[in-house]
Amino acid sequence: MKGNDAATMKILETEDNVISAVQLLVDYSLISRVDCEVYIIQIHRLVQEVLKINLNKTNGETERVLCDGLGLIEEMIDRDALHECHEHAILVFTSALKFEEVVKRFCSIPHQILFSLNECRKTIVASEFGEKILKSFTDIVGADDLCGVLTKRNLAYAYNDRGSHSHALKMFEEVYSTEYRIYGKENRSTIE
Repeated sequence: MKGNDAATMKILETEDNVISAVQLLVDYSLISRVDCEVYIIQIHRLVQEVLKINLNKTNGETERVLCDGLGLIEEMIDRDALHECHEHAILVFTSALKFEEVVKRFCSIPHQILFSLNECRKTIVASEFGEKILKSFTDIVGADDLCGVLTKRNLAYAYNDRGSHSHALKMFEEVYSTEYRIYGKENRSTIE
């Protein structure tokens, strides 16, 4: 029993330290609280930019920090909470494009970001993000990779919702052609 009591005390002490650190950041306006159904903390835009600059300076640590960030984004996706951190997810994934192995490891994230943005009707942000990453992303994972195909499909949905129907149609045709070639005409995703 004593071991469990010590472990519980250590957890409570750690939680108190985290709460104190968060309160300090709030007090100095480095982060802000957003009251929603879930308690959310947003990092001030200036702090994000400073972190981004410092991240680019620390060559050896950059890849590890990006993996940690992308891991947190995956947790948000698993909790169906990606809509709470679109800006951060875009920033982190875009920064990760410099690291091929990191992109391959987290290759499902861009199509999930685009899907979430489309669901939230943030189609301008979705199309800008998609345009920015699509070529580099598909160069890394390959044009026939499922994540690349899904990313392109979700970008096409963003264009369609924005009213760029001819551009969306062209992308949908490319996606269909790729899916047909890879999966055949009987596959469910090809039919959709």
